[in-house]
Amino acid sequence: MKSPAKMDILLPELRAYARSLHSQPDISEDLVQDAVERTLKLSNIARALCELRPWMFRVSTLTCLQPT
Repeated sequence: MKSPAKMDILLPELRAYARSLHSQPDISEDLVQDAVERTLKLSNIARALCELRPWMFRVSTLTCLQPT
């Protein structure tokens, strides 16, 4: 299974998590998009869903915590 297909499985959960990090829908969706973009850029980041999930959630958290 390729990473994009694995990400599809994670998107509903990642969106819910992003909404818990930020109450504004457009910003929470930006967090999800950033996590997806970074994951796609790093083709070797995770070979298994169990590796991909924590990495994408960590990216969302760190992106939210970065000062703008």
